[in-house]
Amino acid sequence: MVAGPAAAQAVMLARATPSLRVGLHLVLVEGIPASPPEEIPDLIDREGMLRTDMVRLARDIALRPRARRQLRREITAQFELFRRTGLPLDHVNAHKHFHVHPLIATDVLKIGREYGMKALRVPYEPAAVVSRAESAAIEAWTHSRHPEVRASAASEADVLRGPRVAAGFAQATPVTAPPPQDDDQSSCPPVLQPRERPDPPHLNPLPKGERERTEFAAAASTHSHSAQKIMSPWNALLRTRARRAGLTTPDAVFGLRFTGALTAGRLRGILNHLPDGLIEIYTHPASTNSFAGHVPGYRYAEELQALTDPEVIEALRRSGRRLRGYADTFATPLDAADSLSLRTSGSRL
Repeated sequence: MVAGPAAAQAVMLARATPSLRVGLHLVLVEGIPASPPEEIPDLIDREGMLRTDMVRLARDIALRPRARRQLRREITAQFELFRRTGLPLDHVNAHKHFHVHPLIATDVLKIGREYGMKALRVPYEPAAVVSRAESAAIEAWTHSRHPEVRASAASEADVLRGPRVAAGFAQATPVTAPPPQDDDQSSCPPVLQPRERPDPPHLNPLPKGERERTEFAAAASTHSHSAQKIMSPWNALLRTRARRAGLTTPDAVFGLRFTGALTAGRLRGILNHLPDGLIEIYTHPASTNSFAGHVPGYRYAEELQALTDPEVIEALRRSGRRLRGYADTFATPLDAADSLSLRTSGSRL
């Protein structure tokens, strides 16, 4: 987020840590523009911030040539700001994965090539791995709180009463546990505490009041299983186009379904079930859950704790994977099953 309020500090820290692989997180919605407001009037709101109505913006980009020209100007401005930092460009992705939009992808591929882009995120997340990771997190919590419950002696349906794993809200109550009180969340696994906004049907909702949907934009702004099915052909198209352009793309990305809530239990579960290939895991770590620009309900501090959790570190060791950035895959051959790229949001320090 090169135009974000913490960008200067992030650049300073990156320069002091040469081994850190830093990428460009393009922000085309819900953020601070890099271009002067008068140059991109169709992309901003009355306060001069990038628009939040992702659905309508996707439509405008498709139907209004003027908006498309302004989009190219903003993408170029953000690449230019990154170039001025002097940092090597490890990879590129976009806020809310808006770059999956075919027209936006066209501009990112063209402009990115001019700025030395070599790797691009394709947000494909295998649902089976996510499901196994969630089940493992629930089971681990159940056994830690209620050792008398033995999963080996019963099926998951016997161990858990009504597991609910919905976007942003997951809860499972052991059969032997007392019913929870209305004001008590202690019966809910720490890794699965309800988010502050559990009512929307997806993890990363559009701003309140924006209920209008189109198939692409609605799917791009949510991380539900059904949305991932909708996004699947668009992800496949982006991967094909990126690889034809000579870019490196991950074989799988994790962090979508659990965005803002990738706790230690879930991260361990993912590491224990990784598929082969180049894998990217992204998180949003911070030392506090409340700061300028924070997303209500995101558990930043827990995600930071997850990255240093001893059991997570041990799971990584057992996996046999090597932590490295995309740039490291350019320099050395990629083994079939040993590469893991771990991304964090650099402007949330």
